[in-house]
Formats: sequence, structure tokens, C-alpha cells
Amino acid sequence: SETSSLAMRHTVSEEHTDTLCLMSPPGETQPDPRITATRSRVLAAVSSLLESGGPSEVTHSSVARAAKVGRATVYRHWPRIDDLLADAIETRLGVTPPGTTGNALTDLRSMLLAIVAGVFSDDSAVFFTTLLVQGGDTPQMDALRREIIERRMGAIRDLVERGAIDGSIDPTLDPDRAISYLAGPIMHRRIVLGQPVTPDFIDDLLLRVAATPP
Repeated sequence: SETSSLAMRHTVSEEHTDTLCLMSPPGETQPDPRITATRSRVLAAVSSLLESGGPSEVTHSSVARAAKVGRATVYRHWPRIDDLLADAIETRLGVTPPGTTGNALTDLRSMLLAIVAGVFSDDSAVFFTTLLVQGGDTPQMDALRREIIERRMGAIRDLVERGAIDGSIDPTLDPDRAISYLAGPIMHRRIVLGQPVTPDFIDDLLLRVAATPP
């Protein structure tokens, strides 16, 4: 019917518009504000669905409805639900800044402080704890937990390896052991003991991995 045809054309047009909002115009280096706004809506919708109903509630269709964008838009940019969940939680927990000083130990300190601020704030600590506790409940949640943790552990590992080269971190230290030295006490202090992780606490931890002065 003519009404159905009009509705279909409206839906297609709406999805096409949403898709364009997530694509930067050719040659443009600055992010289009529409891209940022649409991405934020999508990731906020995922976070809300995850908190209210768990990972089983997060589908391309449910996210599209909650974010008020076309399903094709969501699928185009996040074909895998695990990637969509990981990006939403990554946004919620805070993005780890890259090292920029040229000294790996200094960059590692900045990274650990950023992780503490993003992951272990009062709101995010509950969210992260839930992710850890429920991580083995389903293959999907387990994969998500592993991906979120590996993003941060991998960044720490890269800095430890870089520090072994620039001389700021003990070159004899196994990178995975260094992660245990650093991440384990932070999680124990914040999650188990419920105590704040201060810059002084981070500095004490870094003494465990710093290179011994000649």
C-alpha cells in the first residue's frame, strides 16, 4: 500500500541518515559532532541495557531501539556484539592514555593513575566488580571480561617492555610478573579492602619494577 511504502522509505532514509552520522566526510580530520553524538548514544544505550538486564539484553536491535538509530548503523560499526560490549564498558570505565613523556616508568605511573580513576571510582568499581564476578557465567561474558582486562594488561605489558629498553624498568623482570606486582595490589586494596588507591601507593608499587640505579 502507499502508506506502507512511505513508511518503508522513511525507515530506510532514517537508517541512511544515521549511518552518515557515523561516517566522517572525506578529507575531514576533526570528528563530526554528529558522529560523536551518535556514538555516545549507542554506547550509553549498551551500558544501560547491560546494567539493567545483563549481556543477554544487548543485541543490535535492542541497542538500535534504545539509542534511536538504525539497526544497520549499529551493525555496520560493531558487527560483533562482544566488540560493542567491550567498547561500551571501555567508555564507562575510562580510556587509558598513551605514554608520551619518553620515559616508560613515568608513563606507566600516569597509566596506573588513569586506570584507578576510571575503573575504581565509586560507580565504576561496582560495575567492574560485577564484570569480574559474572565473567565466567557465559562464554560471551567471559570473552568480554578477558578482552576488557587484556586491553589494560596489554598496555601495561607494553610499557614494561619499553622500560626495559629505555633503562627505567628492571630489564630482568618478566612482564607478566610485573603486571601481577602492579595490578594485584591495586585490585586488592580497592575492591577487597575498600580503601582508596593514592598516588603514594602507586609510587610504592613502581619501586618493585623500577630499574636499580647503577
